[in-house]
Amino acid sequence: YDQTLAEYLPNEPAAYSGDSEYYHVVKSIEPLETTSQKQVTVNGEVLDNATGISHKDFSFQMTLTVDDKEITQISTGSELNDSIFDKVVLLRSPIEVGGKWSFTALNKEGKKVKVDAQILEMDEQGTLKVSYSTKDGYQEERIIKKNLGVTDFIRLVTFNKESTWTGYHMEHEALISSK
Repeated sequence: YDQTLAEYLPNEPAAYSGDSEYYHVVKSIEPLETTSQKQVTVNGEVLDNATGISHKDFSFQMTLTVDDKEITQISTGSELNDSIFDKVVLLRSPIEVGGKWSFTALNKEGKKVKVDAQILEMDEQGTLKVSYSTKDGYQEERIIKKNLGVTDFIRLVTFNKESTWTGYHMEHEALISSK
């Protein structure tokens, strides 16, 4: 597997907050390594900030797999404020500003959609800003950091012909404790 890509996998639990009191926590990260791939399974929970009692399952799981050319994220859990796609190619090598790739994903209706991705920015520490978009106007962006994985996620949502960005960001305390 690509060692440079593997540096972008998360390696410790963290907390994330977002819009309208959204909050989720990563409770555990389980690594699995073979000669051809490195994988981490991220287990967490979206905290129920709604008033009253809910019987929804707020747990989620993300499986991130690095092979010889890309990192793929597969998510399960309906309450996580993340991509509308269950499977996303987060990064593809080579890692450089302007790097582009495409992949086919299933949308919520189960239809195949072509997603175009591009590395927009990269700083001295290797922190990346990556955009993902489709022909029909769907957009999302991620900040991906070495040893932390995705620290920031936003996506464009439209409701009643009004568009806004929604997402989540790693809590500052989690960033301090990871250094």
